Amino acid sequence: MAVQLHVGFTYGTYTKIFSEGDRINEINLELLWGEYPAKVLWKRDFPSVLLGRYEYHAAGQTSLPVYKVTALFESTPLDKKAGRHSALVVSWFQDHTKPLLSKENRKALKELDWDGQAKDFN
Repeated sequence: MAVQLHVGFTYGTYTKIFSEGDRINEINLELLWGEYPAKVLWKRDFPSVLLGRYEYHAAGQTSLPVYKVTALFESTPLDKKAGRHSALVVSWFQDHTKPLLSKENRKALKELDWDGQAKDFN
């Protein structure tokens, strides 16, 4: 389940975000390639996944969709006595806020390898 959610504006209508030089481009490159969601939005060392990351790169995108949504997902407790659960930060881009998870992103989220990418926490 998503326990925390952050919706941000990427300034995605700017063209050529993959070129170097201005601060907006640097920010968008960090959004796309960096560990931004886990490291900045949450202080714990959560693993982070961006849906469609490689598709954006392979398609030679020159701009990003307007919105970036980042959610902290947690499993139900793995061990109720110890309170352990697993967690994963997932981000995605889209041009509209409704629905908050587009059809393409919903499909990609369902296909995530939770067991291979999430991390156990107390």
